[in-house]
Amino acid sequence: MAVRALVVQDRRRDGALVRMLSAAGDIEAGDQWGFDEVVDAIRLRKPDILVLAPGSEAEAIAAIENVMARQPVPILVIGNGSWSSAAMLSAGAVEMLPEAATAQDEGQLVDRVRVISQVKVIRHIRGRARSRPHPLTVPVIGIAASTGGPQALARLLGGLGGLGAPVLVVQHLHHDFTANFRDWMDRETTLTVQIATDGAALEVDHVYLAPPDLHMKVTAGRTIALDSEPRILHRPSADILFGSMADHVAPAAVGVLLTGMG
Repeated sequence: MAVRALVVQDRRRDGALVRMLSAAGDIEAGDQWGFDEVVDAIRLRKPDILVLAPGSEAEAIAAIENVMARQPVPILVIGNGSWSSAAMLSAGAVEMLPEAATAQDEGQLVDRVRVISQVKVIRHIRGRARSRPHPLTVPVIGIAASTGGPQALARLLGGLGGLGAPVLVVQHLHHDFTANFRDWMDRETTLTVQIATDGAALEVDHVYLAPPDLHMKVTAGRTIALDSEPRILHRPSADILFGSMADHVAPAAVGVLLTGMG
C-alpha cells in the first residue's frame, strides 16, 4: 500500500519535495501551500505523514503544535541546519532533517518518510506535568530509542532525578542535531547529560548519549568503549549496548527499550 504524504511548505519554495517523493513510486505526495489551513487539509486528505518545509523556525513550531493538538499525524520537518531540532521534537515532530542533506541525498528523505509514516502518535499538548522523580539504585541503566523516541526519552529522564546510577542512551539521530539534542535532554533532567567519549569512566547521575555512527559499549572496567564496527544497518546499535551490559555488569543492570522503529 502506498504511503500518503502531505507536503506543507512555505509559498516561496518550489515543488521539489513533492517531485522527489512522488518519484519513489510507493509514495503518493500532495502539497499544500501555506500553514493556515493545514489541519483542515489533514482531515480532508488523511495522510500517513506530514512533511513540513516552513520558512522559519517559529513557523515550524507553531504548525507542529497546532497539528499535534488538533489532528495528530507523524511529522517530518525539513529545516535549516541552524534550527533547534530539540524544539521541533519537543513540540511533537517525530524527526527533523536538514534541508541541505535532503537536497544532496534524495534517498534519505524517501527512506525517512517511509519509516516515519508508520510511527503511532498521540495528541500532544504542551505543558504536560513532568513525572515526579523516583530514585532507583542500580549500577548501570541502558536506554534505547529510535524514530519517535526523543519525546519519551525526555519525559523518562525528567523523572530520574537522584538516580544514583549511570545511564547510557542509544538514540538514532542525524549528526547535525546531536548537540541540540544533548542540550534538550540536559534541560529536562537534573542528571548531567553528555555525549559519550571513548574510555570515559561511568559516573553516577550522568547520562551518556551514543555519538552518531558509533556503537557504544560498557567494558569490564566500567568505562565506555566506542567502535565503528560492526558496520550494520543501525549504528549505534541497541543490541550491542545491551549485549555489553549483559557481559560485564549483569545481573545488576537494567535495559529499557522505548518507542521507535529500527
